[in-house]
Amino acid sequence: MVDHDDEHDEFAEELVDLTSDRIVNAVDRIADAICRIALSPKAIPSAQKKLDKLERKQAAIAKENAEREAAFDGRETELAQCTAAIAAREVALEEREASLASSLADAHNELYQHHARVDQAHRQLVHRIMSTAGILGDWNFQLQDPPSWSQLQKMVAGLPDDPTPAAEVVSRETREDWTGHTFIAGSSLTRSVPS
Repeated sequence: MVDHDDEHDEFAEELVDLTSDRIVNAVDRIADAICRIALSPKAIPSAQKKLDKLERKQAAIAKENAEREAAFDGRETELAQCTAAIAAREVALEEREASLASSLADAHNELYQHHARVDQAHRQLVHRIMSTAGILGDWNFQLQDPPSWSQLQKMVAGLPDDPTPAAEVVSRETREDWTGHTFIAGSSLTRSVPS
C-alpha cells in the first residue's frame, strides 16, 4: 500500500517546474488520486483525521494570532498613554522653567535696583560730607567714583570710623520668600537674621 503523504510530496516536487504538458498530466494525477481516495473506504477516515487535525491547528494558530494582536493593541495603548504622560511632563517642565527664569529675572532686577539705590545714597552722603567739609572742588564726580569711607576719613578730620554691624542674631518665623510667594499652609521656615 502506498503512503498518501509520500504521493503528496512527490506531486508537490513535480509541480515546482511545470510546463503545459506537465500541467495536463498533473491534473490527471490529481483526479486519479481523488478517485482512489473516494473508492478506498480505508483512505477516507485517515484523510478525515488529517483534515480535522489541520483544522484544529489552523484554529489554534488563529486563536494565538488573535491573542497576540490583542496584546499588541494593549501595548500600543500603553505606549500612547506613556507618550502623552511624557508630553504633559515636558509641558509642565517648560512652564516651570519659564516661571523660574521669570522669577530669576525679577530677582536680578530687584537686586540691581537695590544696588543702584545704595550706590546713589552713598554718592549723596559722600557729596554732602565733602560739601560740608568744603573739599567738593577737589573731586570730579563726573570722571571719578566717589571716595571710599577710608579715603574720606583721610580728607576730612574728625570723621568717625566705619561702624561694625552688631553680632546680635534674632530668629523669626517666615511665611513667604523674598519674591513674595507664600509658603504652604502649616509649614514654616525659621531663619536667623542680624538686627
